[in-house]
Amino acid sequence: MTAQQPGLFYEARIQLFGVTGLLFLLVAGAVSSAAEFVRIRHALAPLSVLTGRRHVFRSVSSWHLTVPLLIATVVTGAVTAWHSVFFIALVQEGSVSWAVLAAGVTTCALVSLTVGFLGARAAAREADQWRPAAD
Repeated sequence: MTAQQPGLFYEARIQLFGVTGLLFLLVAGAVSSAAEFVRIRHALAPLSVLTGRRHVFRSVSSWHLTVPLLIATVVTGAVTAWHSVFFIALVQEGSVSWAVLAAGVTTCALVSLTVGFLGARAAAREADQWRPAAD
């Protein structure tokens, strides 16, 4: 057994637990954003019925779900890359796994787009069922 094998074992475990933790955070952020949009989706129904445009849902979900999540993804990717390079330069050993970072950023971007699409779809369904009611 060489001295490099235990180091590789620990590095693989760190990546495994790091990726798993980030996936939990990704799911929590996506569910939280979508739940907030679902909570207010009934407010969009009268607006879409009055304007006769169904693209209201896409634009609102894009600006309130997709764009903030994409901005958070870009900022998180940049900060993670900077911290990784800084830490490796500080300890003077190891390497940055750019493939894992790129896969994480790509996954977060895809989840952002999916959350925006599903939010628009949920709001459109709510508008189909909306009927005016007396206050």
